[in-house]
Amino acid sequence: MVTLYYTDIRALAPVYDAALARITPGRKRRIAALRRPDDRLRSLGVGLLLRAVLDVRDDAQLVYGAHGKPLLPGGPQLSLAHGGDLALLAVSPLPVGTDVQRIVPVRPALAAYVCTPEELRWLQAGDEPERRFAVLWTRKESVMKATGLGLALGPRRLCVLPEAGPCPAGGALWQAEHRELDGHMLAAAGPEPPALTLRRLDAAQLL
Repeated sequence: MVTLYYTDIRALAPVYDAALARITPGRKRRIAALRRPDDRLRSLGVGLLLRAVLDVRDDAQLVYGAHGKPLLPGGPQLSLAHGGDLALLAVSPLPVGTDVQRIVPVRPALAAYVCTPEELRWLQAGDEPERRFAVLWTRKESVMKATGLGLALGPRRLCVLPEAGPCPAGGALWQAEHRELDGHMLAAAGPEPPALTLRRLDAAQLL
């Protein structure tokens, strides 16, 4: 089972200073280096979720793999994502990767760059290609994160069609599941069917 904890970053703007005081020094430095206010709020949201759900109060509690995958020694498996208006934390007893994207029009050149031929045919076969692309990309990103290899895998080499079955990547088989939520697509991947549970935490619960 994978639990996806999420928060709407727009609610964090009015309580920005109080929220900033709740996160680790390292994430504060990361936020300070970001130029766009929305990017700062997304990173802040992730930091608050780590504190509220996993009690991460110090940067030393997390270690990172060679490709940036976060690990919590002695704790559950986790994965972080943010996109659009949402920040997301996936927690699972098994290796997990997650992603979230706002559903927006898709550029054909981007789809051709990241999708397999089978995925392109599926993308072009139905209505609402922007929704179909969001399904594909969040599932791909989730698999890439779950392996710990990230984009080094090459997204075009991964077929994550919902009906295609487990996706081989990084020497293992991965299964992905997705959900649509408030104009966003969320997905998670693991070695077993993720069986997603979504839990929203609002600003008051994070502070």
